Amino acid sequence: MRTLLITLIVLLQFNLHGCAGEPPVTAETFRKGVPESERESFEVSHTLYGVAGTFKRKTAECLNTTITSQSGTQKVVTRWNPSFTATPDNAELQLRRAQNASEQGQLIMVVDITPTSPKKTRIDIYKSGVPDVILRTIRKWALGKDIGGCPDMMETIAP
Repeated sequence: MRTLLITLIVLLQFNLHGCAGEPPVTAETFRKGVPESERESFEVSHTLYGVAGTFKRKTAECLNTTITSQSGTQKVVTRWNPSFTATPDNAELQLRRAQNASEQGQLIMVVDITPTSPKKTRIDIYKSGVPDVILRTIRKWALGKDIGGCPDMMETIAP
């Protein structure tokens, strides 16, 4: 009887968690949940080391920011929380958006950076609700074009 009760409690918690519409917590869960139409892959003629170096530098410089805007009489604070990790074999950028400064935020993008040869690198972008201005900038960084620029984060605010 006790085992049955514990099993029911676990199942109930799982169902409630799923019904609450909780955003994916891990990059792996996020990748699996992103529809094919929200995935983008391309190859660049740059080394993993070069692409990862650009992403590491520009992520810290450009995406770790807070935007304050006004919606009617309400002040809206949007916090962008990027994280970047790299190993000798690959690199990964995660971007989260939070509407509350104390939250970690909802995962909205994962970028996988993987070498395909000594001088070529594959970029896989998994996205959900990422503003175009950020996507354009990510593509430029990967391609090695206009890497001095940061996205205008004010464009991420819906009118």
